[in-house]
This record gives sequence, C-alpha cells and structure tokens, in this order.
Amino acid sequence: MQLQVEDDQDFELLTTRVKESFKRSHVYQHGKLYYNEVEDIPENDYNGLAKYGVSVAELPTVNIETATPEESAFSAENFSQNTETRLVKIDEQLVKKAMARNPFFRFQNMKKYMPTLTSLEDFRQAPEWLGAIQEIQAIVSAGAVKNMNRATQLLVVEKYLTYIQRMLVMNYKRQRRTNRFLGVPVKEVIQDYQKRVPINHKGAGISELISAYDLKKNPGLSMMKRLWMA
Repeated sequence: MQLQVEDDQDFELLTTRVKESFKRSHVYQHGKLYYNEVEDIPENDYNGLAKYGVSVAELPTVNIETATPEESAFSAENFSQNTETRLVKIDEQLVKKAMARNPFFRFQNMKKYMPTLTSLEDFRQAPEWLGAIQEIQAIVSAGAVKNMNRATQLLVVEKYLTYIQRMLVMNYKRQRRTNRFLGVPVKEVIQDYQKRVPINHKGAGISELISAYDLKKNPGLSMMKRLWMA
C-alpha cells in the first residue's frame, strides 16, 4: 500500500529539564499557578436566538449584493449611491422552503446546537426563535430589483438563515469560564519534558524550526523570562 511509516531516524529527541536551583526555590516548592475554573452550561440557557447573539427585537438587514447579512437593524453605513433598500415580508412558506434548501436546518442537526428546540415548527413560529422576525430589509443594487418577486424574497430569507446558521454554530458553547480560580502547584505544571522534532526542515517556515537552547549559559535570566524562552 506504500503507506508512510514514521522512522525514528528522521527525528531528534530534545529534552528540557528544570534547573535544580529552581527546583529548590520557594516558588517551585510552594508556589501555585491559577486558572479559571470552567463549568458546564445548562442546556436550558439556550432558549432563543438572543442567547446566540442574534437580535429578534430589531429589523434585520441582508445585503443581497455581497451576501452579507447584518446582525442589527438598518445602518447608513450599509449603503452607497449604487444601492437601495427593499422591505421583504416573510411568511412560513418562504421560511420552510429556505430551510429545506439548506441541509443544516434538519431537526436532528439543529438539536446539536439548539438543545431546547422541540420541533421545526417551534423554530419557525416561536417568538424567541424566528417567529418574531416578520420582515427583513434587503440591500440591492439601485434599480436592479423593482419588484421583489418570490425568487428574490426566497434569496433574502436564505441569506438570513445562513447568518443564523453561522451564529448558532459559533456561539453554542458547552462550557464557560467562571470567576472561580483554582490553584495548581508550580511543580506539577513545570516539569522536565521531551519533544520529538523532525530533523529534515526542508520547506518549513522559520516559525516551525525547533532547536535546543542552553539556558545554563544565561544564569542571570529572570524566572519568567526563562519560562517564556522554554
């Protein structure tokens, strides 16, 4: 099958050891490093689009020209001399068809990001979801669309749903950091370790090159600088 097999001869084993003088220090023996404790986010926290950063209380704007949906209501910054706006009234049939054309909006898939969702009908009609969105403001080329026919209206709804999809995926988190800090002994975190580094660096960028550095030659470096350089 000509599978590539990792050859030990192609790697160099670099070893980093904590200085014995530092191991004997009070910081190493008794010091702690602190980090934020994380907690699981209750599923019922995600009970509407607002929890994903999508405002349902303002008129959404979709730019058909750039296919860039806007999070907030209409802003003068969205317009130029070559564009104008059209107000699109959306109905359930438009939303149904737009959802059917996007594989993301299958109920089983949506449940991965919307744990409190009970049905597709709930997503379309509930005020905390799409039910509160009755109109979308579309940005179009000046004079390009005189009448917003159903095909254009469908495009507007599709672009808005694409924005919804992005916000759902980006903002659904299973855990969050808290204001509680946990202390971990320094000696449990800062320890000797080894790293296997490829010997052949052909084609590698400078940031990918890893080499050993003897800190014994710099005994005067501060502890934080030594840790940073390591």
